[in-house]
Amino acid sequence: MSVKIFISYSHHDEALFVQLKKHLKPLERERIISPWHDRRIAAGAEFDAEIRQELQSARIILLLVSPDFIVSEYCWGKEMMRAMERHETGSARVIPVILRPVDWRGSPFGKLLALPQDGKPVTSWQDVDAAFLNVATSIRSVTAGLHGGASLSGKEVAEPDEHRPKSKHVVPYRGSGNATVLFTLVLPPDVMTNKVKAIIDLYRHKIILDGADVAKIRYGETIPLNVPPGVHNIQLRRAFLKSNLLVLEVAPGAKISVECKSVTSEDSLTYAQKLSAASGLQDTWTLKRRS
Repeated sequence: MSVKIFISYSHHDEALFVQLKKHLKPLERERIISPWHDRRIAAGAEFDAEIRQELQSARIILLLVSPDFIVSEYCWGKEMMRAMERHETGSARVIPVILRPVDWRGSPFGKLLALPQDGKPVTSWQDVDAAFLNVATSIRSVTAGLHGGASLSGKEVAEPDEHRPKSKHVVPYRGSGNATVLFTLVLPPDVMTNKVKAIIDLYRHKIILDGADVAKIRYGETIPLNVPPGVHNIQLRRAFLKSNLLVLEVAPGAKISVECKSVTSEDSLTYAQKLSAASGLQDTWTLKRRS
Protein backbone atom coordinates (compact mmCIF):
# COMPACT_ATOMS: atom_id res chain seq x y z
CA MET A 1 0.00 0.00 0.00
CA SER A 2 1.35 3.42 -0.98
CA VAL A 3 2.33 5.93 1.70
CA LYS A 4 0.21 9.08 1.65
CA ILE A 5 2.26 12.28 1.52
CA PHE A 6 0.95 15.79 2.17
CA ILE A 7 3.00 18.56 0.53
CA SER A 8 2.83 21.99 2.16
CA TYR A 9 4.29 24.83 0.09
CA SER A 10 3.88 28.49 -0.82
CA HIS A 11 2.48 29.18 -4.29
CA HIS A 12 5.37 31.61 -4.75
CA ASP A 13 7.53 28.45 -4.98
CA GLU A 14 5.37 26.88 -7.69
CA ALA A 15 8.26 26.33 -10.12
CA LEU A 16 10.38 24.45 -7.55
CA PHE A 17 7.31 22.53 -6.38
CA VAL A 18 6.70 21.33 -9.96
CA GLN A 19 10.34 20.18 -10.19
CA LEU A 20 9.97 18.19 -6.98
CA LYS A 21 6.81 16.53 -8.28
CA LYS A 22 8.74 15.31 -11.33
CA HIS A 23 11.35 13.64 -9.13
CA LEU A 24 8.67 12.03 -6.95
CA LYS A 25 6.81 10.67 -9.99
CA PRO A 26 8.80 7.39 -10.17
CA LEU A 27 7.86 6.66 -6.54
CA GLU A 28 4.25 7.41 -7.39
CA ARG A 29 4.32 5.11 -10.43
CA GLU A 30 5.80 2.33 -8.31
CA ARG A 31 2.91 2.90 -5.89
CA ILE A 32 5.36 3.62 -3.09
CA ILE A 33 3.85 7.03 -2.38
CA SER A 34 0.57 8.83 -3.00
CA PRO A 35 1.31 12.58 -2.88
CA TRP A 36 -1.37 15.19 -2.21
CA HIS A 37 -1.24 18.98 -2.53
CA ASP A 38 -3.77 21.78 -2.73
CA ARG A 39 -3.73 21.83 -6.54
CA ARG A 40 -5.76 18.62 -6.34
CA ILE A 41 -8.71 20.37 -4.72
CA ALA A 42 -11.64 20.26 -7.12
CA ALA A 43 -13.57 23.36 -8.13
CA GLY A 44 -16.37 24.08 -5.71
CA ALA A 45 -14.84 22.07 -2.86
CA GLU A 46 -14.38 23.61 0.58
CA PHE A 47 -10.71 24.57 0.61
CA ASP A 48 -10.02 24.51 4.37
CA ALA A 49 -11.95 21.31 5.00
CA GLU A 50 -10.13 19.44 2.22
CA ILE A 51 -6.73 20.51 3.50
CA ARG A 52 -7.57 19.59 7.10
CA GLN A 53 -8.74 16.15 6.02
CA GLU A 54 -5.70 15.41 3.86
CA LEU A 55 -3.29 16.80 6.46
CA GLN A 56 -4.87 14.61 9.13
CA SER A 57 -4.64 11.40 7.07
CA ALA A 58 -1.10 11.77 5.65
CA ARG A 59 1.68 9.54 6.99
CA ILE A 60 4.46 11.84 5.73
CA ILE A 61 4.23 15.64 5.59
CA LEU A 62 6.71 17.56 3.45
CA LEU A 63 7.30 21.21 4.36
CA LEU A 64 8.79 23.02 1.36
CA VAL A 65 10.64 25.74 3.26
CA SER A 66 11.48 29.14 1.79
CA PRO A 67 11.15 32.79 2.85
CA ASP A 68 7.65 32.80 1.34
CA PHE A 69 6.71 29.65 3.28
CA ILE A 70 7.90 31.23 6.53
CA VAL A 71 5.88 34.44 6.04
CA SER A 72 2.73 32.68 4.82
CA GLU A 73 0.12 32.75 7.57
CA TYR A 74 -1.60 29.71 6.08
CA CYS A 75 1.52 27.56 5.54
CA TRP A 76 2.97 28.49 8.92
CA GLY A 77 -0.04 28.98 11.17
CA LYS A 78 -2.25 26.17 9.92
CA GLU A 79 -0.39 23.54 7.92
CA MET A 80 3.01 23.58 9.65
CA MET A 81 1.68 23.87 13.20
CA ARG A 82 -0.79 21.00 12.68
CA ALA A 83 1.95 18.95 11.01
CA MET A 84 4.25 19.39 14.03
CA GLU A 85 1.44 18.41 16.39
CA ARG A 86 1.06 15.13 14.51
CA HIS A 87 4.84 14.64 14.43
CA GLU A 88 5.11 15.09 18.20
CA THR A 89 2.39 12.48 18.80
CA GLY A 90 4.13 10.05 16.44
CA SER A 91 1.17 9.85 14.04
CA ALA A 92 3.08 11.37 11.10
CA ARG A 93 6.64 11.99 9.94
CA VAL A 94 7.42 15.62 9.12
CA ILE A 95 10.28 16.23 6.67
CA PRO A 96 11.44 19.80 5.94
CA VAL A 97 12.69 20.30 2.39
CA ILE A 98 14.68 23.53 2.20
CA LEU A 99 13.98 25.13 -1.17
CA ARG A 100 15.60 28.55 -0.76
CA PRO A 101 17.94 30.07 1.87
CA VAL A 102 16.10 31.26 4.97
CA ASP A 103 16.71 31.23 8.74
CA TRP A 104 14.66 28.15 9.69
CA ARG A 105 16.82 26.62 12.45
CA GLY A 106 14.87 28.31 15.27
CA SER A 107 11.49 27.20 13.95
CA PRO A 108 9.41 24.37 15.46
CA PHE A 109 10.78 22.03 12.77
CA GLY A 110 14.36 23.27 13.24
CA LYS A 111 15.17 20.18 15.33
CA LEU A 112 14.34 17.85 12.44
CA LEU A 113 16.82 16.51 9.89
CA ALA A 114 16.09 18.47 6.73
CA LEU A 115 16.50 17.64 3.06
CA PRO A 116 18.38 17.91 0.77
CA GLN A 117 21.53 16.59 2.43
CA ASP A 118 22.69 18.70 5.41
CA GLY A 119 19.70 21.01 4.92
CA LYS A 120 21.47 22.76 2.02
CA PRO A 121 18.83 24.74 0.10
CA VAL A 122 17.88 23.34 -3.30
CA THR A 123 18.72 26.59 -5.07
CA SER A 124 22.22 26.55 -3.53
CA TRP A 125 23.10 23.31 -5.31
CA GLN A 126 25.07 23.57 -8.53
CA ASP A 127 22.61 21.10 -10.07
CA VAL A 128 18.99 21.52 -8.91
CA ASP A 129 18.09 18.09 -10.29
CA ALA A 130 20.79 16.53 -8.08
CA ALA A 131 19.24 18.25 -5.06
CA PHE A 132 15.76 16.95 -5.84
CA LEU A 133 17.17 13.48 -6.56
CA ASN A 134 18.66 13.51 -3.08
CA VAL A 135 15.23 14.41 -1.69
CA ALA A 136 13.49 11.67 -3.68
CA THR A 137 15.94 8.90 -2.71
CA SER A 138 15.69 9.94 0.94
CA ILE A 139 11.91 9.75 0.81
CA ARG A 140 12.21 6.30 -0.76
CA SER A 141 14.31 5.19 2.22
CA VAL A 142 11.89 6.71 4.74
CA THR A 143 8.89 4.99 3.14
CA ALA A 144 10.76 1.68 3.20
CA GLY A 145 11.18 2.14 6.95
CA LEU A 146 7.49 2.92 7.40
CA HIS A 147 6.48 -0.21 5.51
CA GLY A 148 8.73 -2.12 7.90
CA GLY A 149 7.03 -0.63 10.97
CA ALA A 150 9.50 2.11 11.91
CA SER A 151 8.39 5.01 14.10
CA LEU A 152 6.55 7.67 12.10
CA SER A 153 8.07 10.50 14.08
CA GLY A 154 11.56 9.06 13.75
CA LYS A 155 11.91 9.02 17.54
CA GLU A 156 13.43 6.12 19.40
CA VAL A 157 10.80 4.42 21.49
CA ALA A 158 12.05 3.76 25.01
CA GLU A 159 11.79 0.21 26.30
CA PRO A 160 12.23 -1.19 29.81
CA ASP A 161 15.74 -2.55 30.29
CA GLU A 162 14.49 -6.12 30.51
CA HIS A 163 13.00 -5.82 27.03
CA ARG A 164 16.05 -4.30 25.38
CA PRO A 165 17.94 -6.63 23.01
CA LYS A 166 20.94 -8.18 24.75
CA SER A 167 22.81 -8.98 21.53
CA LYS A 168 24.95 -6.31 19.93
CA HIS A 169 23.16 -7.11 16.66
CA VAL A 170 19.98 -5.04 16.65
CA VAL A 171 17.69 -4.00 13.83
CA PRO A 172 16.04 -0.62 14.57
CA TYR A 173 15.36 -0.05 10.87
CA ARG A 174 13.53 -2.70 8.88
CA GLY A 175 13.15 -1.70 5.27
CA SER A 176 11.42 -3.57 2.48
CA GLY A 177 14.42 -3.53 0.13
CA ASN A 178 16.23 -6.67 -0.96
CA ALA A 179 19.80 -5.72 -0.15
CA THR A 180 21.60 -5.60 3.21
CA VAL A 181 24.21 -3.12 4.44
CA LEU A 182 25.97 -4.22 7.65
CA PHE A 183 27.08 -1.06 9.49
CA THR A 184 29.74 -1.48 12.21
CA LEU A 185 30.88 1.28 14.59
CA VAL A 186 34.27 0.11 15.82
CA LEU A 187 35.22 0.76 19.44
CA PRO A 188 38.44 2.85 19.64
CA PRO A 189 41.29 0.61 20.85
CA ASP A 190 42.61 3.26 23.26
CA VAL A 191 39.39 3.62 25.31
CA MET A 192 38.88 0.02 26.35
CA THR A 193 39.00 0.48 30.13
CA ASN A 194 35.74 -0.53 31.83
CA LYS A 195 35.16 2.95 33.23
CA VAL A 196 35.50 4.67 29.87
CA LYS A 197 33.54 1.91 28.12
CA ALA A 198 30.65 2.43 30.54
CA ILE A 199 30.55 6.13 29.68
CA ILE A 200 30.66 5.78 25.90
CA ASP A 201 27.91 3.15 26.05
CA LEU A 202 25.59 6.04 26.93
CA TYR A 203 26.12 7.71 23.55
CA ARG A 204 24.19 6.74 20.47
CA HIS A 205 25.14 7.90 17.01
CA LYS A 206 22.82 8.34 14.04
CA ILE A 207 23.18 6.43 10.79
CA ILE A 208 22.10 8.71 7.95
CA LEU A 209 20.98 7.01 4.73
CA ASP A 210 20.28 9.31 1.76
CA GLY A 211 19.81 12.24 4.14
CA ALA A 212 17.34 10.44 6.41
CA ASP A 213 17.95 9.30 10.00
CA VAL A 214 17.31 5.53 9.76
CA ALA A 215 19.01 4.00 12.81
CA LYS A 216 21.00 4.65 15.98
CA ILE A 217 24.17 2.81 16.92
CA ARG A 218 26.64 2.60 19.81
CA TYR A 219 30.34 1.85 19.70
CA GLY A 220 30.91 -1.89 19.28
CA GLU A 221 27.57 -2.54 17.56
CA THR A 222 26.84 -3.93 14.10
CA ILE A 223 23.46 -3.03 12.62
CA PRO A 224 21.97 -4.50 9.42
CA LEU A 225 20.10 -2.02 7.21
CA ASN A 226 17.73 -3.26 4.54
CA VAL A 227 17.90 -0.94 1.54
CA PRO A 228 16.46 -0.91 -1.98
CA PRO A 229 18.90 -1.49 -4.85
CA GLY A 230 20.51 1.59 -6.35
CA VAL A 231 23.02 4.27 -5.37
CA HIS A 232 22.91 5.40 -1.73
CA ASN A 233 24.75 7.89 0.47
CA ILE A 234 25.55 6.75 4.02
CA GLN A 235 27.10 8.68 6.91
CA LEU A 236 27.53 8.63 10.70
CA ARG A 237 26.54 11.69 12.75
CA ARG A 238 26.30 12.83 16.36
CA ALA A 239 25.17 16.39 17.03
CA PHE A 240 27.27 18.60 14.70
CA LEU A 241 29.93 15.91 14.16
CA LYS A 242 29.90 13.62 11.15
CA SER A 243 31.98 11.11 9.24
CA ASN A 244 32.87 11.30 5.59
CA LEU A 245 30.04 10.61 3.14
CA LEU A 246 30.27 7.12 1.63
CA VAL A 247 28.55 6.41 -1.69
CA LEU A 248 27.41 2.81 -2.15
CA GLU A 249 26.07 1.17 -5.29
CA VAL A 250 23.81 -1.63 -4.10
CA ALA A 251 22.72 -4.52 -6.31
CA PRO A 252 19.57 -6.59 -5.67
CA GLY A 253 20.25 -9.25 -3.06
CA ALA A 254 23.70 -7.86 -2.24
CA LYS A 255 25.24 -7.98 1.23
CA ILE A 256 27.68 -5.14 1.90
CA SER A 257 29.71 -4.40 5.02
CA VAL A 258 30.80 -0.90 5.98
CA GLU A 259 32.99 0.03 8.93
CA CYS A 260 33.21 3.30 10.82
CA LYS A 261 36.28 3.91 12.95
CA SER A 262 37.04 6.60 15.50
CA VAL A 263 40.41 8.19 14.81
CA THR A 264 42.26 9.25 17.97
CA SER A 265 45.85 9.57 19.07
CA GLU A 266 46.60 6.27 20.80
CA ASP A 267 49.97 7.25 22.24
CA SER A 268 49.57 10.43 24.26
CA LEU A 269 45.94 10.85 25.31
CA THR A 270 45.30 11.63 28.95
CA TYR A 271 42.33 10.02 30.70
CA ALA A 272 40.27 13.21 30.32
CA GLN A 273 41.12 13.41 26.63
CA LYS A 274 40.06 9.81 26.20
CA LEU A 275 36.69 10.60 27.74
CA SER A 276 36.26 13.52 25.37
CA ALA A 277 37.26 11.40 22.41
CA ALA A 278 34.95 8.60 23.45
CA SER A 279 31.99 10.94 23.81
CA GLY A 280 32.60 12.33 20.35
CA LEU A 281 33.67 15.80 21.47
CA GLN A 282 37.14 15.42 19.95
CA ASP A 283 36.28 12.50 17.71
CA THR A 284 36.60 12.10 13.98
CA TRP A 285 35.37 9.05 12.08
CA THR A 286 36.39 7.40 8.87
CA LEU A 287 33.71 5.41 7.06
CA LYS A 288 34.69 2.89 4.41
CA ARG A 289 33.47 -0.23 2.71
CA ARG A 290 35.04 -3.47 3.82
CA SER A 291 36.76 -5.46 1.10
